Amino acid sequence: MRPQTHQTNLARLPRALLPLTDEKRWVNWEWKRRTSKITGEDSWGKPPLQPRDPTRYARCDDPSTWSSYQRALEMYADRVCDGIGIMLAGSTIGGIDIENCCQHDAWTKHTVIEDWAFAFLIDDHAYTEVRVSGTGLRIIGRCEEGPKLNRTILGGRVTLYRNCARYVTISGIKLKGEKRLTAIDELMDVILVRYDRQRFASRLGVK
Repeated sequence: MRPQTHQTNLARLPRALLPLTDEKRWVNWEWKRRTSKITGEDSWGKPPLQPRDPTRYARCDDPSTWSSYQRALEMYADRVCDGIGIMLAGSTIGGIDIENCCQHDAWTKHTVIEDWAFAFLIDDHAYTEVRVSGTGLRIIGRCEEGPKLNRTILGGRVTLYRNCARYVTISGIKLKGEKRLTAIDELMDVILVRYDRQRFASRLGVK
């Protein structure tokens, strides 16, 4: 069964995300069935599409396949895709994805979060939204100090990324955060030291 898409009115994004709408790094996306080459299991993916030609995939390292927020919004309004997203390569935007940690009720707009996930929601100022699946959370913020990072921890339940070529879907379902995107480099480093200490402690000067 095709997944339900959880998102707000994409033409009225939360205030923290509005500065991003001025940048030409937007794409569309659609739910697409895929089969793992490793396990053979089927799952639903969200490949990025080019707003100027939604029949073609957008590439995370090719700005010529990206477009404006308005163009992506038009394609979504025309129902040729399932939503919008933003490319991060060459930007100062990064994020933290927390998988399979909540259940969002689209009718009541209430989100129930599993206890283990609160360990990653320690920064009340960081913009946090429900992911389009309705079962995960995403922290989005400014990343200007740390090196390139695209690291999955806790058996794939949490992913941290900054200064790397990837894209994120945008739901606009704000859970918490300031009216602007705040810096999350320190939050990332705290998480890495706590859950991936052996690999990152030396870089951060922690014994």
